[in-house]
Amino acid sequence: MAYRYCNKCRCLKPPRTHHDSISGRCVLVMDHYCPWMGSAVGYGNYRYFFLFLFYMFTGALYVIFFATRELFLVPQLAAAEAGARQAAGAGAGAGAGAGAEMDAGAMAPRYRRLAPGGNEEQLVLFVFVLGVAASFSVGILLFWHVYLSLTNQTTIEFYMNMGERAEAKRAGLPPFRNPYDLGWRKNLKRVFGDVVWYQALTLSWRPPPPPMYPFVPDTGGAAEEGLVGGPGTRKPVATV
Repeated sequence: MAYRYCNKCRCLKPPRTHHDSISGRCVLVMDHYCPWMGSAVGYGNYRYFFLFLFYMFTGALYVIFFATRELFLVPQLAAAEAGARQAAGAGAGAGAGAGAEMDAGAMAPRYRRLAPGGNEEQLVLFVFVLGVAASFSVGILLFWHVYLSLTNQTTIEFYMNMGERAEAKRAGLPPFRNPYDLGWRKNLKRVFGDVVWYQALTLSWRPPPPPMYPFVPDTGGAAEEGLVGGPGTRKPVATV
């Protein structure tokens, strides 16, 4: 794997490292800068970013389910219950008084329909629209990162690999393959660690899996002595 030199940080960059202009430092396995997290998403916090998307999407689905229940299902259940109570009241008028009163009391309303056009219905409708919008936007991002995790890529590497594939196709070379792709099972372990699925989806303080390569190459001397062309170059400097 090729090591490079960052002209801004003035230090060696391990493979899969990119300089983040917002934070002003190099980030290992950098994917992008996330304003919601206030930092660049990379090696140390990618799992937390993935879980942030997962729980946001799950929470949005939770909101949509109960808002849908209040807006569409409860009115139907309330109407059916009202019809049953009306039929029971008609039977109570023709039957014995005491027994009928007990039956009518046993059929207390179980479903309360929101007042049409009232504040409660408007608030539930607003929450429903907000949940749909959040699930759509967060869901697209979540499934995108599911794909990236399964293929062991970052967003930056995805576009770089697209360019490599196009260049290989134009040159008539064999199809380009992502050199970090170890198969979907091992790729997921690179993100969540070697744990069972329910542990992978829970928050924890466990560190990310060790990187696939050393942070500093073994050049047999000072780090900058192994650079091609001196500190100002961005060419590969060493392989491991």
